[in-house]
Amino acid sequence: MERDRKPPQEGMEGDWQDGSSRSWFKVTIPFGIKYDEKWLLDLIQSQCSVSFNPIEFHYEKMQGQFFVENASIAFELKKVSGKIWDEENESISIFVSRSAVPHSVQKDLKSETVKMPKIMQTQDMMCTHTQIHCVLPH
Repeated sequence: MERDRKPPQEGMEGDWQDGSSRSWFKVTIPFGIKYDEKWLLDLIQSQCSVSFNPIEFHYEKMQGQFFVENASIAFELKKVSGKIWDEENESISIFVSRSAVPHSVQKDLKSETVKMPKIMQTQDMMCTHTQIHCVLPH
Protein backbone atom coordinates (compact mmCIF):
# COMPACT_ATOMS: atom_id res chain seq x y z
CA MET A 1 0.00 0.00 0.00
CA GLU A 2 1.09 3.56 -0.70
CA ARG A 3 0.94 4.79 2.90
CA ASP A 4 3.03 1.85 4.17
CA ARG A 5 5.97 2.79 1.99
CA LYS A 6 8.96 4.24 3.77
CA PRO A 7 10.60 7.47 2.61
CA PRO A 8 13.87 7.12 0.72
CA GLN A 9 16.83 7.32 3.02
CA GLU A 10 19.28 10.17 2.79
CA GLY A 11 22.50 9.31 1.02
CA MET A 12 20.80 6.70 -1.15
CA GLU A 13 20.33 9.14 -4.01
CA GLY A 14 23.84 8.81 -5.45
CA ASP A 15 26.10 11.35 -7.06
CA TRP A 16 24.75 13.94 -9.46
CA GLN A 17 26.24 15.92 -12.32
CA ASP A 18 27.63 18.58 -9.99
CA GLY A 19 29.67 15.95 -8.13
CA SER A 20 27.61 16.22 -4.96
CA SER A 21 25.32 13.67 -3.38
CA ARG A 22 22.36 16.07 -3.48
CA SER A 23 19.12 14.90 -4.98
CA TRP A 24 16.54 17.17 -6.56
CA PHE A 25 12.88 16.61 -7.21
CA LYS A 26 10.42 18.48 -9.41
CA VAL A 27 7.01 19.04 -7.87
CA THR A 28 4.17 19.51 -10.36
CA ILE A 29 0.64 20.69 -9.60
CA PRO A 30 -1.69 20.03 -12.57
CA PHE A 31 -3.80 23.11 -13.39
CA GLY A 32 -1.74 25.00 -10.82
CA ILE A 33 -2.04 28.12 -12.94
CA LYS A 34 -5.58 28.49 -11.51
CA TYR A 35 -4.08 29.34 -8.13
CA ASP A 36 -2.06 32.18 -6.70
CA GLU A 37 1.49 31.07 -5.92
CA LYS A 38 1.47 32.17 -2.28
CA TRP A 39 -1.97 30.71 -1.61
CA LEU A 40 -1.01 27.37 -3.19
CA LEU A 41 2.34 27.06 -1.39
CA ASP A 42 0.77 28.05 1.95
CA LEU A 43 -1.95 25.42 1.46
CA ILE A 44 0.56 22.70 0.62
CA GLN A 45 2.81 23.69 3.53
CA SER A 46 -0.13 23.62 5.95
CA GLN A 47 -0.80 19.97 5.10
CA CYS A 48 2.80 18.80 4.72
CA SER A 49 4.35 17.27 7.84
CA VAL A 50 7.77 18.83 7.09
CA SER A 51 8.82 22.34 6.20
CA PHE A 52 10.11 22.84 2.67
CA ASN A 53 11.75 25.55 0.61
CA PRO A 54 10.32 25.68 -2.94
CA ILE A 55 13.02 26.55 -5.48
CA GLU A 56 12.17 28.26 -8.80
CA PHE A 57 8.36 28.25 -8.50
CA HIS A 58 6.89 28.94 -11.94
CA TYR A 59 3.94 28.13 -14.17
CA GLU A 60 4.48 26.01 -17.26
CA LYS A 61 1.75 24.74 -19.57
CA MET A 62 -1.03 25.30 -17.03
CA GLN A 63 0.97 23.57 -14.28
CA GLY A 64 2.55 24.99 -11.17
CA GLN A 65 6.08 23.69 -10.71
CA PHE A 66 8.93 24.01 -8.24
CA PHE A 67 11.91 22.02 -7.00
CA VAL A 68 12.91 20.63 -3.62
CA GLU A 69 16.26 19.23 -2.56
CA ASN A 70 15.58 16.28 -0.33
CA ALA A 71 14.11 12.82 -0.88
CA SER A 72 12.28 12.87 2.46
CA ILE A 73 10.61 16.19 1.67
CA ALA A 74 9.66 14.93 -1.80
CA PHE A 75 8.10 11.84 -0.23
CA GLU A 76 6.08 13.96 2.24
CA LEU A 77 4.88 16.28 -0.54
CA LYS A 78 3.71 13.27 -2.52
CA LYS A 79 1.65 12.11 0.48
CA VAL A 80 -0.24 15.45 0.46
CA SER A 81 -1.56 14.81 -3.07
CA GLY A 82 -5.33 14.52 -3.15
CA LYS A 83 -5.63 15.56 0.50
CA ILE A 84 -5.95 19.28 -0.19
CA TRP A 85 -8.84 21.10 -1.86
CA ASP A 86 -9.26 24.44 -3.52
CA GLU A 87 -12.00 26.99 -2.81
CA GLU A 88 -14.34 25.21 -5.25
CA ASN A 89 -13.89 21.95 -3.31
CA GLU A 90 -11.78 20.37 -6.07
CA SER A 91 -8.97 18.04 -5.05
CA ILE A 92 -5.46 19.29 -5.82
CA SER A 93 -3.00 16.68 -7.02
CA ILE A 94 0.75 16.85 -6.52
CA PHE A 95 3.19 14.87 -8.64
CA VAL A 96 6.81 14.44 -7.65
CA SER A 97 9.57 13.22 -9.93
CA ARG A 98 13.33 13.08 -9.73
CA SER A 99 15.00 15.98 -11.48
CA ALA A 100 18.29 17.47 -12.52
CA VAL A 101 19.69 20.36 -10.50
CA PRO A 102 17.57 23.51 -11.12
CA HIS A 103 19.18 26.20 -13.31
CA SER A 104 19.52 28.79 -10.54
CA VAL A 105 21.29 26.24 -8.34
CA GLN A 106 23.59 25.15 -11.20
CA LYS A 107 24.53 28.79 -11.69
CA ASP A 108 25.35 29.16 -7.98
CA LEU A 109 27.38 25.93 -8.03
CA LYS A 110 29.41 27.13 -11.02
CA SER A 111 30.23 30.43 -9.32
CA GLU A 112 31.28 28.56 -6.15
CA THR A 113 33.51 26.26 -8.24
CA VAL A 114 35.22 29.26 -9.81
CA LYS A 115 35.87 30.84 -6.39
CA MET A 116 37.31 27.66 -4.86
CA PRO A 117 40.56 27.42 -6.86
CA LYS A 118 41.36 31.06 -6.03
CA ILE A 119 40.94 30.38 -2.32
CA MET A 120 43.00 27.20 -2.60
CA GLN A 121 45.79 29.04 -4.45
CA THR A 122 45.87 31.68 -1.76
CA GLN A 123 46.05 29.03 0.95
CA ASP A 124 48.84 27.20 -0.92
CA MET A 125 50.88 30.41 -1.18
CA MET A 126 50.37 31.12 2.50
CA CYS A 127 51.43 27.59 3.35
CA THR A 128 54.49 27.81 1.06
CA HIS A 129 55.40 31.18 2.48
CA THR A 130 55.11 29.81 6.02
CA GLN A 131 57.26 26.79 5.14
CA ILE A 132 59.95 28.96 3.56
CA HIS A 133 59.86 31.20 6.58
CA CYS A 134 60.46 28.22 8.84
CA VAL A 135 63.38 26.88 6.78
CA LEU A 136 65.32 30.14 6.48
CA PRO A 137 68.10 30.50 9.10
CA HIS A 138 67.95 33.48 11.41
